[in-house]
Amino acid sequence: MAKIAGLIRKRLCLCILMGLWMITVFGCGPLVEEETENAVLTDDFSSYGSFPSDPWAVVSGNSSSWSISSSSDVYAARFYTTDSLYSCLLNGDFNSSGKTSVSAKIKVVSVSTTGGAYGLYLRAASDLSSYYELSLDSAGGTIYIYRVNGALASVLNYASLSVSSNMTSYHTYKLKLYENDDGSVTLTAYIDGTAMISGTDSNPLTGGYYTGFFFAYVTDGYVMNYLITQP
Repeated sequence: MAKIAGLIRKRLCLCILMGLWMITVFGCGPLVEEETENAVLTDDFSSYGSFPSDPWAVVSGNSSSWSISSSSDVYAARFYTTDSLYSCLLNGDFNSSGKTSVSAKIKVVSVSTTGGAYGLYLRAASDLSSYYELSLDSAGGTIYIYRVNGALASVLNYASLSVSSNMTSYHTYKLKLYENDDGSVTLTAYIDGTAMISGTDSNPLTGGYYTGFFFAYVTDGYVMNYLITQP
């Protein structure tokens, strides 16, 4: 009986050790919860008699070539010009620090003969003296994440992308900012929910927290379903 009891104790100890090993290796569940994003501002562009108007403002570039386009009760802000200029808009309704993201559905019908660019702003100062930018360049076929502070612009990351083939139909573009434990921030660019590139800034911008979008050398472009979220 003593031998049997000893064998049982050995097997019990072995089972306990095996269970502890499985918990260590596999864990008791997800170690990091996926952040749930909450919409703090949405704009479907359905409420404007003219555009741009409050809370939108053209901070730089062409302010006379915007209008609201609608079809079957679907609205979009439209930029149409024959001058191939640029226009940069900021939203004044939300200006808060934190792990913010901005997204919009964007379509570009035509650009200048040398190509065009479009994208989103995050953590922008009210005068665009500093900002993070998601930019898609049709001429170079490249997606960028920029950090701009005064006269200094730096590329946090970039990748080749067939911008010209994507831009003529609506896609959802998103720029999301993550605050890291070491005080840095990481920005990730998404297209239709797929992460494309990320870049980290060890000296985060604090000059402003506005969001916005831009067209550069775009002659006909649309923006709809503008969304700002926070965890």
